[in-house]
Amino acid sequence: MFYSTRLKIVASFLAVSLIGGTVSLLVGTRLLYTAVFNEARMRVSLDLNAAREIYNNRSKGSRQLYPFCLKIRPSGRRLQQGNPPASSPIAGRRESGRNSIL
Repeated sequence: MFYSTRLKIVASFLAVSLIGGTVSLLVGTRLLYTAVFNEARMRVSLDLNAAREIYNNRSKGSRQLYPFCLKIRPSGRRLQQGNPPASSPIAGRRESGRNSIL
């Protein structure tokens, strides 16, 4: 079958346009997907770093507070048993017979 030259030119123009449009659509979609995915990964990474920093600061504070609590706890147990430590203001009041701090 013999087609006219005009029909061949129009058909080839449409074919090139469709192929070029499809390729550019695929490449653009891939670039956009990669950009969005990398942005989401970066935000998650920043949020996790912030959460890790908050966790480390709080755990550091509790590690600093733990020895202090250990030092206080034996004094609290002695007070519950009715045997306050010698450096306690309660011990001084009991020895002098006073019932108030004033």
